[in-house]
Amino acid sequence: MDAKAIEEKVFGTPVPQVTRVALAYSGGLDSSLCIELLRRKYKVKDENIIPITIDVGQGKEEVEVSKQKARKLG
Repeated sequence: MDAKAIEEKVFGTPVPQVTRVALAYSGGLDSSLCIELLRRKYKVKDENIIPITIDVGQGKEEVEVSKQKARKLG
């Protein structure tokens, strides 16, 4: 499946109305893409997307990087 077909499938699928979302956010590609999907497909405003990062022993530096990425995304 090419990128255009994937985009058509994603944006062509009906969705429930979502107003506020908590997202498990690692700072990686997948969770960053989820933020963009919430914005573009579900029309969730930035102030209603709550990224959550949990320190499970990965280290303070890695958690800080996640926080910085979340701030850059909005």
